[in-house]
Amino acid sequence: TCLKKNPEERWQSAGDIGRQLSWILEDSSQSGSTKVSAPVPETPRPTWLVPAIAAAAVLIAVVLVGWFMFRSGATPAREVSRLTLTPSSNAPVVSVGGIDVLIAPDGQRIVYLGARPEGGRVLYVRELSSLESRPIAGTELPETFPVANPFITSDGASIVFRSPGKGILSVPLRGGPPLKIADDSARFLSGTSAADDTLVLALGDGLYRTSARGGGTLERLTQPRDRGIFIAPSALPGGQSILYHLRDVGDQTDRVFVLDLRTREERPLVDNGIAPHYAPTGHLVFARGTTLMAAPFDAARLVVTGTPVAVQEGIQRPDELSAPDYSLSTNGTLVYVPALPATVATATPAWVDRDGRDLGPVVPTATPNILTGTRISP
Repeated sequence: TCLKKNPEERWQSAGDIGRQLSWILEDSSQSGSTKVSAPVPETPRPTWLVPAIAAAAVLIAVVLVGWFMFRSGATPAREVSRLTLTPSSNAPVVSVGGIDVLIAPDGQRIVYLGARPEGGRVLYVRELSSLESRPIAGTELPETFPVANPFITSDGASIVFRSPGKGILSVPLRGGPPLKIADDSARFLSGTSAADDTLVLALGDGLYRTSARGGGTLERLTQPRDRGIFIAPSALPGGQSILYHLRDVGDQTDRVFVLDLRTREERPLVDNGIAPHYAPTGHLVFARGTTLMAAPFDAARLVVTGTPVAVQEGIQRPDELSAPDYSLSTNGTLVYVPALPATVATATPAWVDRDGRDLGPVVPTATPNILTGTRISP
């Protein structure tokens, strides 16, 4: 194992090797012999054919994050379970560039933005014990609305999202009247549950705290930054510290920060990282492009303690300014939308007469030309 070609398959420390040897000796002393398991061949990673339009059915893969490299002193990694969920054609996933897919903290249900058969969009919930998705009453959105940026509260009972003209609303996942958390704001870039029954909202220019019961005032938590946009906060265990993504619109850089709510200290953690989450394996998970990365993280001292490694490639992300379509539960289950296959739009400019008849291509060729914005000289 120490000589595995893939670094992720090696033991990570001398302590790991010592424990393996201790287990062998213990097993040997109890049974009189040492059992060696035959290696299990790796199952090839499946590929998904995903339509290249937002309103088409998109596959959601759920992965138990046993593939995270385990920290020093941890027990052996758990078994990895992978499965694919295909939403009904009547409730397809819509990927619009904001936060479009979520998993509840207990890992038992998935929420995603989907198209409605009668038009428009709505947030759907899919219980993993069920075969069907159901719309969440009170979360209906117009088709022209850009992003709702929803998040699930830490108790898993409610979904908080932006409803145009109505405000930042909280709606029970099982149905019920909406509760207004804050006034409507186009700057709303999601939020998270914090300690003491409060919510932390990212409103573009900073992070703000307010009551989860609604009707409260907004308390600013972060220092203003002239060129900074605060995005996608995510609470660490206990709700006293908040991970978030800070984008500098001046030099177009992205960094992961952590905010200590007790001291108000804002500390940079990772360069070139977005959409941070904490994994129960003791890792900071974040995205670079369409790849998920994981770095060993000390949640007590709020410091990264090791080098980030890639743990999952091919996460859907409509463009470089969009959020990656993934979410991580507190029990270590990952849900994500696989990246759409790369496509290049092609066009063949043609002559057309004033009656609309096609007179043939401008440039005779058997294959389409990658030509757009064609102009004719005066």
